Amino acid sequence: MTDRVQFILSSGSQFFLLIFGLILVIVAIPRRIEFAGITIRMFPRQRLVLGTAGCVVIILSVLMTLSGGEISVQSTTGIPSPATITVLLILLISGIIAAVYLSGREKGALKKPIPQSLSPTRPASSSVGSGDASVEGNGTIFSILFLAADPTDASRLRLGEEFREIREQLKKAELRDRFRLELPQLSVRPLDISQALLDMQPQIVHISGHGTSTGALCFENQVGRTQIVQPNALAALFEQFTNQVNCVILNACYAEIQANAIAQHIDYVIGMNQAIDDKAAIAFAIGFYQALGAGRAVEEAYKLGCVQIWLHNIPEHLTPILVKKGQ
Repeated sequence: MTDRVQFILSSGSQFFLLIFGLILVIVAIPRRIEFAGITIRMFPRQRLVLGTAGCVVIILSVLMTLSGGEISVQSTTGIPSPATITVLLILLISGIIAAVYLSGREKGALKKPIPQSLSPTRPASSSVGSGDASVEGNGTIFSILFLAADPTDASRLRLGEEFREIREQLKKAELRDRFRLELPQLSVRPLDISQALLDMQPQIVHISGHGTSTGALCFENQVGRTQIVQPNALAALFEQFTNQVNCVILNACYAEIQANAIAQHIDYVIGMNQAIDDKAAIAFAIGFYQALGAGRAVEEAYKLGCVQIWLHNIPEHLTPILVKKGQ
């Protein structure tokens, strides 16, 4: 006696299955999807699952087409049919690939490559970090993370204006397609910093807010009041991202001490050697990202940021300092 189970799809259904698989694969490609004013962030695991599912659906639709819209599971001797074995192998291989990929991410084995255009150890022709650096002609996209904290028990800062100016300068930049400014992280607590670094994997981190005369940075606690983070603590955090982050901007008062600590692990760190006015901090950001968006090196962008303060007739153009790794 023969037991036969058939899966039959019409040509229209096969076409729909193929389109559905292609949609899954297309959706899995970008890291961020914008639709009707809504932004959906796609994390690596989500993209992997969607991409794998899409490939499996596409392969199944192709198999159905080649077999005339029918896949049979026929059992006379207890041995699965060739079509069944093929489908099971596809699912098994997809599962193994997914498991290996996720395991590698958990162990840190599959780290995001260090962007050549911000690494000072690369040749000048492909580096934004060194003197002759330029991102022009380099296909790498650089992620910029903006972190800001404005505790309720401290004086108000114009952090929204600073982010807007950064966004505008990058939007007008000749090489704007080389940079991706992530959604701003506001009212940041210490625990939010590490989460943002893990989720967004930026190459440039811009921290804006208050600083103390001892070099600590002021973030927010659970109720929005000041929570101080000491230089060594923040430096220890960035040490865990030394192969990911290449430049840190500390747009806060007295951040030079923090900059020196973080520069033990990060290639380029910019801080302030004294208190800095809101207008000066915003002017520096304008000049820095103007130059960066034009493909200039980090050192050149730093200098243009200082000049921009001077051009605004603000006597704080010597306040920003640039510290290089190992300096």
